[in-house]
Amino acid sequence: MPAPNRLPLSPLVSVADSAADESVSDESASDESAALQLDFANNQLLPALFGGGAAHLRLLEEGLGIRIAQRGNRLHVRGAPSACAQARRILRALYARLQAGESVASADVKAQLQFAAPQSDDDAQAAEDMKDDADQPAPTIKLARRDIRPLTPRQRLYLQALQEKPLVFGLGPAGTGKTFLAVAAAVQALLAGRCERIILCRPALEAGERLGFLPGDMREKIDPYLRPLYDALYDML
Repeated sequence: MPAPNRLPLSPLVSVADSAADESVSDESASDESAALQLDFANNQLLPALFGGGAAHLRLLEEGLGIRIAQRGNRLHVRGAPSACAQARRILRALYARLQAGESVASADVKAQLQFAAPQSDDDAQAAEDMKDDADQPAPTIKLARRDIRPLTPRQRLYLQALQEKPLVFGLGPAGTGKTFLAVAAAVQALLAGRCERIILCRPALEAGERLGFLPGDMREKIDPYLRPLYDALYDML
């Protein structure tokens, strides 16, 4: 297999030349299509950035409705102006993560697509709140078994609050990561020596399905409430 071309290209840039810049601005007014060019400096990071068989690029094409052509270190992106801008921001964020020594998987690309296309008013507000940090890697909890990252804009703000604030209340429907991220933040604080113990507790009032009378001793009565916490702890420790 021939060695990859290692020309000294410039670092990741949003638009490679003025002509491409003009195409983005001009096409934005007509809301038809735009074209931009992205160059990446480090050849060794490209396989992880593009994915095996360019799988990550295909995810971006399908998720944003754009076309991406690869030529060595260079990507040519064509599509709606807003979609091209989103692709640029996503690729920037993923490239920055690789430069920081982190890994990039298909799940990370899908998460970035969720950041780029909020599904609710709350997510839209969260994406607006973190617009200035869009090019920065999402906060990551590094544990022995796995690295944990937020998958939605609200999760990102929630995780930032858990890492920065002494007391955080998380409200939302089941299955949105409230308990899992809270346990992850607690485990991180415990392992880092910022706290001495993790205290598990249950609410005095039930929310959702009522469990009714539970037979057994005190531990057997409380276990159903604390099972999600136990599962998260076993997954991380």
